[in-house]
Amino acid sequence: MRNVTIRISVRKEDAAFVYFILEAHEGVCSYSTMNDNDALRIIALLVPDGRMPEAELMLESLQSYIVV
Repeated sequence: MRNVTIRISVRKEDAAFVYFILEAHEGVCSYSTMNDNDALRIIALLVPDGRMPEAELMLESLQSYIVV
């Protein structure tokens, strides 16, 4: 099975919320913070190919709360 990498940028103040959501959706993806600057966090999501529909839905829902 292949994995797909999705990179998202979020404001530093929203990062903890995003990490919480990602942890709550255990098994949909793994993630890693790619940088640590003052304004933005770039988070790389590693999504198994078979879980892409769930990951896309999760990201769409997340966009209704924060700017992704």
